[in-house]
Amino acid sequence: MSRGAPVFSARDVTPGWVEARLGRSFGLPSGGVTAARVTESFDSCSGRNTRIVVDYSPGATADPPRNLMLRHWREGIGLNEREVRFYAEIAPDSRGTPTVPCYDVAWDEDSQRWHVLLLDISPTHAQAPEPLSCPQRQFLMPDHAEDHSPPRPYPDRTYMSLARAYASLHARWWNDDLISERRHCSSPGGPHCMAGVGPDESVRTIQEHWLRCTLPAYREEHPRAPSSSAWRTCERAAASWGDLLTRRGASGPLTLVQGDSHLGNVFLSRDPRDDHLHLLDWDAYQRGIGPWDLACMLVVSHAPQVRRRVEHAVLRAYHDCLVSDGVSDYSYDRCVADYRLSVLAGLFPPIAWRMPLFLEYALVAFDDWRCSDLL
Repeated sequence: MSRGAPVFSARDVTPGWVEARLGRSFGLPSGGVTAARVTESFDSCSGRNTRIVVDYSPGATADPPRNLMLRHWREGIGLNEREVRFYAEIAPDSRGTPTVPCYDVAWDEDSQRWHVLLLDISPTHAQAPEPLSCPQRQFLMPDHAEDHSPPRPYPDRTYMSLARAYASLHARWWNDDLISERRHCSSPGGPHCMAGVGPDESVRTIQEHWLRCTLPAYREEHPRAPSSSAWRTCERAAASWGDLLTRRGASGPLTLVQGDSHLGNVFLSRDPRDDHLHLLDWDAYQRGIGPWDLACMLVVSHAPQVRRRVEHAVLRAYHDCLVSDGVSDYSYDRCVADYRLSVLAGLFPPIAWRMPLFLEYALVAFDDWRCSDLL
């Protein structure tokens, strides 16, 4: 992968273009790509997504991918610097973690154009909405918005796969020097920025913005949800968070976290016999506390009654996987304490989204874990 020249639009996707990006990795002969068909293009909040189906001539020495996903620039959206940086610098050294295979990254800072060429996992993997309430499905998994079935847990082995997936990512980057470089530990912004352990001055700046802007904006839009007493809890949490996070950042291990780790960014195998999963959406990755990814997954994208049934087993499995992956300086009690701190931080994304029901769920978790004792 190299900086290269980014595509301008899906019209740039030709057999020669695909061959130039896959040929070296898959031993393609000249003329090895016979067709590259764009089957779908659609926008997301951070760019444009184009699905490509590729045909090959005989002679490739490996098994080249038939389905590709090109994420790229679109009008009105600039350089997705965080995602580009992840696939250019982090993903190549994250083998054995559940990141999606990436075949090419290119960007141009002057034009703000960029692209990331990935394996299209949609033929083999999909979102699974079972643990989410209907409102959560509507917001986090719009393709499942019409699914009104009651929320229910995944099978136990799926939760074990989720715990293993996040543990493998966190163990790989546990206290790694790279994630402490400013370009990686600086805040990505957005609704999950409060979870990142950046430089102290950055943590304080983000906290001040929340107290001055984000909290008042939510309350202006939703003056009665939550109740006045619950809202005071949210204000206390935001006012205390800077001290809590900087103390924790200075006293314990840190790792790379996905940040936006709700279930809408988790893709499970369509084959019920296959436990392999993929994690997508890395433009909120940051240096942080490992259990944040679990808290975001469980608090933000599980109905409370489902979360209560599974979270302790997930937390135990996660810690066991960390230990088996070589993490030796992190007791289970410390892991539980970090999860509790992360549950407190689970109040913040619903406030940024201005979603009262999500905030209600987060407040239930806050009470379940007696997070008020931390304030």
